Formats: sequence, C-alpha cells, structure tokens
Amino acid sequence: LEIVNDELVVAEKGVYSVEHFLNSRRLMYWQVYLHKTTIAAEEMLIQIVRRAKDLFTEGQELYCTPALFTFLSKSYTYDEFKQDENLLRTFGEFDDYDIWSGIKAWVHHPDKILSILCKMLLNRNLFKIKLFKEEPGSLFLDELDIKICSYYSISPENLGYLRVKGSLSNYGYFTSGTRIKILKKNGEIIDISEASDLPNIKAISKIVKKYYLCIPNIN
Repeated sequence: LEIVNDELVVAEKGVYSVEHFLNSRRLMYWQVYLHKTTIAAEEMLIQIVRRAKDLFTEGQELYCTPALFTFLSKSYTYDEFKQDENLLRTFGEFDDYDIWSGIKAWVHHPDKILSILCKMLLNRNLFKIKLFKEEPGSLFLDELDIKICSYYSISPENLGYLRVKGSLSNYGYFTSGTRIKILKKNGEIIDISEASDLPNIKAISKIVKKYYLCIPNIN
C-alpha cells in the first residue's frame, strides 16, 4: 500500500491479492452471510419479536427479562437514547440470552402465532425459503396463503408472520464512491477493474438482486 495525492493506493504487484479478496468477499456473502438457512432463521426471529411487540401493544402479558421488557413495551428514538443514560445502559446489557429466555417461555403462550413460531425455531424447523429472479406473482401467493391459513387455522390478517417475502442484493465491488486504485509502475493510477486481467472482477461490480419467500414447511 502507498499514499499518492493523499489517497491510499495499491502497488501494481498487489493486484492479485486484491482479486483474491474481492472473489472471497463475493463468495462469503452468497454462501455465508446471505445463505438461505441464515435468512430463514433471521426472518423467523424477526417475526417472533414483531409478534411479541404487537401483543405487548395490545396489552397482553408476556414473560420477559427486564431488558427485553424495556424494548418490547415501547419504541425509542435516537434522541431518547442520547438523552437517557439508563436507556443506553439497558441496551448495552441486552443480549441473545434475553431473547432466548423469552422464546422458550413463549412456546407455551396462548397466542397461536407466537407459540407456533417459537416452537418451530426451538425445534430447528426453519422456514422453507425459495429464491426467485423476479418477485413472485399475486396468483401464486394467493394460493399459498390459502394453504397456510388452512393448515394452521389462522386468519388472513396474521399471514404476515408466517409468509415473509423480501429481496437480497450483493455485489463484490462497488465502482462508484471510494474505489480500489492501483498504482502502475509508470506512475499511472487506474481502477482495479481496469488493472485486473480477470473478467469476473468487472462482472462482480454489477449488483445482483434476488427475491425470496419464506414459508413454513407444510408439505
């Protein structure tokens, strides 16, 4: 690494190291950070917390630790965190043990949606996730909704907790903004996408977007 014109650049001999880094980064995102199992488990956890918070809003009682109670019973703004040191301290004490203790207790909660989600997550019966190049059509979703409502005997307004859709996007290298610059032996500075002789370096600079649908395994 060198400094040229107050910018950090990579010497030309380091091009191959940068290529390996970008390829590894792309693979880590698709195969680890954005892996289907990771997304399914994360969505289940989000829906559990969302359902618990909605029940709190309706005035229902749920077992939870003091830290979890603080954030389920009310929503806080950034300014409130800045002004209230106790709130920030409570947030610092909040961790996954608070969440897991709640989930284990909520398995036996009379609310059907919350109980179903908690049982599924604890038993590692994760959402089944499907990936699409385009957003799934309304006809396909309507048929799926009917199956889910029938299987769990729930009303359509509760479908949002058991049928979740979203999108994933990934790119290995973003060519706008701060870029990786290569210092050639003749003093010229060029972008890594121009310096690399690997065609996939140019390809991974394009944003790849996929759509996903998470549903319970009801087959």
